[in-house]
Amino acid sequence: MGAISPVANNEGYVRISGKPDLMDRTRFVEFVGLPGVGKSTVARELVALLRARNCVVVASTDLTREDATFLLRTFYRLKLIASASPSTIPLYCRIAANVIAQGQHTLLDLMKVIYNFWTVVAMLTTYRRHNRGLVIVDQGIAQAIWSVHLTATKTKRLEGWNLVAKAIGLHDIRFVVLQADTDLVKARLGQRCETTSRMQSASRSDCSWHEAETIRRRLVIAMQEWLETDKELYETKTDRLIVLRTDDQNKPAELAAEIEKFFLLAEHPEPTHV
Repeated sequence: MGAISPVANNEGYVRISGKPDLMDRTRFVEFVGLPGVGKSTVARELVALLRARNCVVVASTDLTREDATFLLRTFYRLKLIASASPSTIPLYCRIAANVIAQGQHTLLDLMKVIYNFWTVVAMLTTYRRHNRGLVIVDQGIAQAIWSVHLTATKTKRLEGWNLVAKAIGLHDIRFVVLQADTDLVKARLGQRCETTSRMQSASRSDCSWHEAETIRRRLVIAMQEWLETDKELYETKTDRLIVLRTDDQNKPAELAAEIEKFFLLAEHPEPTHV
């Protein structure tokens, strides 16, 4: 089994002191890592594991219709973005302002990263309103921020995203950071038939991969700080982040089992409507 580096010892799930209508309950498990590190593969294994244990769980790719044609997927995503609650509009505006401030190479890149980020936010906020089960997210908030920084042309500072993370809310999200050697990740991407990441481009140099990994490391450090702030706000005691290596000797099913065990997902209570 690969090295596991939890942020702290797991202390279980607790009700938030003085706030019986809020519960420190996991609604989302989000994967973070470079393209090719195994986010989607391990996410699928985790969904299968939890379903086998009769847990109410859904993959985020089902919510965003990733298996649909491009036009149908685009239509559904735009509908999802538009159907989010009015209170989400200021958040959309803040995200767009941050992306514009950091700059993008082309107008198309600018529109693409904003659109992808809005889709993630719409999925999270909409599913929170429905309050049904657990969502396994292979491309979430952290990956959206990583994508913005990967192609930013003006500044790559992460400080401006803490307010966005706070507005989105992290109290019901658990993060799984997957790590692997860059050469292994590049080899995995090279074996893919379809284009799923801009890092698949043959023009991507070792310098580009080093920059992508540097952004990922900085993002994880920032996330830990945001989670600590969020923990103080909600008086929670539950660990929020686990780091796993996805080298070839680590099987996706075994990694999924480690994630389930660390977050006690199968033992987590069903959602309660309030």
